[in-house]
Amino acid sequence: MANYEVIKRILDIYIATIAIPDFQKNAKKRYVIAMGEMCMSEVHNASTIVDCWDAFKHLIDSFGIKY
Repeated sequence: MANYEVIKRILDIYIATIAIPDFQKNAKKRYVIAMGEMCMSEVHNASTIVDCWDAFKHLIDSFGIKY
């Protein structure tokens, strides 16, 4: 029973000082990477939309009708 208590204490210390901080650090890193990829995707998407509307405006302007 004494060995169980020693092992339990070692695991408690390991979890508190190494496992949980490492997990938190990796979770933050994964979150930042995912958000960065999403931002890049949204910027590309926005650029594509701007290009589409710009082309549409040039087409409308080509008719020479003032609006």
